[in-house]
Amino acid sequence: MNAIAPRKTPNQSPHDRSADLGLGGRSGCTKGVEKGDGANIGNVDRRALPTPPQQRPDLDRPYVAPRTPLEEFLAGLWRDVLHLDKIGVEDHFFELGGTSIQGAVLINRIQKALDQPVYVIALFDSPTIADLARHLGASYPDVVGRLFGPSSLPAGPAQAVGADPTPAQGGLILTLQPEGSRPPCFMVHPPGGIVVCYQALAQRLGRDRPFHAIRARGLHDESEPLPSCMETMTADYLAAVRAIQPSGPYYLGGWSVGGLVALEMAQQLHADGERVNLLALLDTTPPSPPGAPPPDDGAGREYGLDISLEQLATLGPDRQLPYLWQHALKLGLVGPDVPMGVAQQLVDSLKRLFHHHMLLANQYVPRPYPSRITLFRPSDAPIAIATTRDRGWGSLAATVEVHFVPGQHHSMVQEPHVQALARVFADCLQRAETYESDTVLLR
Repeated sequence: MNAIAPRKTPNQSPHDRSADLGLGGRSGCTKGVEKGDGANIGNVDRRALPTPPQQRPDLDRPYVAPRTPLEEFLAGLWRDVLHLDKIGVEDHFFELGGTSIQGAVLINRIQKALDQPVYVIALFDSPTIADLARHLGASYPDVVGRLFGPSSLPAGPAQAVGADPTPAQGGLILTLQPEGSRPPCFMVHPPGGIVVCYQALAQRLGRDRPFHAIRARGLHDESEPLPSCMETMTADYLAAVRAIQPSGPYYLGGWSVGGLVALEMAQQLHADGERVNLLALLDTTPPSPPGAPPPDDGAGREYGLDISLEQLATLGPDRQLPYLWQHALKLGLVGPDVPMGVAQQLVDSLKRLFHHHMLLANQYVPRPYPSRITLFRPSDAPIAIATTRDRGWGSLAATVEVHFVPGQHHSMVQEPHVQALARVFADCLQRAETYESDTVLLR
């Protein structure tokens, strides 16, 4: 098969992709203008001009101006990264349209300014300028006090020196939409471990139901131990879920391999006597039975790859790199606006976690599921993928409800296709609340 991985020159390392991907420049910088005899005056390459800032979007909360030097500094970074004319200290980064790329760039700039390790997860747990300023002041009081003065330090006691600067102390749950009185929805990360992929879906579902995403261990800290098997990983995730929602009924789901993790979570909840009213799989492929030949599929193509997932899993992490560059491009993790150092960190993390989670998925042997699976399939998937409507889930589940939504594997959760996904997903959530019992005895 013909791979379309970024071209590599004979002396080019697999990690050196800046020329291929256009990652060497900085967004918004004006290109140099050659001196001439005046003939080219007025012939401006508008693509080379900085992007003018846009107006702050209408939000439910009023604009609150920065109050301390640290908040002023952070507001300037946010304006530059998000290309907005003004940002209030109570504005939510992701409600302003922030993406995973922009979040990584923002945290990278904060790290350089403070010369301290600030994890990307800080932006999820502290998504406003006011919250992030409090977190930075509490985590790095000496540095913040020296650079921005005592007025930028929080009023409460400073965090102990050497304490984990991650605000959630290693928390796995990232709340993408906190509001609402309806039962919360929990979505599990795809193989790369990131969860910003759910941000658009969380926003499109509205504010009547909290939306939580479960990120992967090791996503922001390479020293964090990775799970040894699917069952261990899901038990860890369930402990985090139960800290927020101690008892059911539960509403779970996952995109891609995240659907397999959600399935095992539902199995463990059933074993504990809990109800799972919704198990939503977003284009998740069931694993091949032990000993079965790998599917002749375009299952890799649904991830934006030119290799099957089974073939990918047999490669070492370094040999996977060209294919994961493709995957990262599809996810929007890398692009011309991302500094090479930031892009390399993102793809290195993606490489490590993608490889690990695909191994766990290939080793996982799911048990028959005694209830309903709700499967969302992209209507524009490659023809070679799945010869049956339910992708084979009918052999494992008591009932399979299938919904086709616009897009391909990646684009189904991105604008504009996510709007259609959110409408169907919201309807499934609402109907699931009326289920008296979600358990169906297998015949």
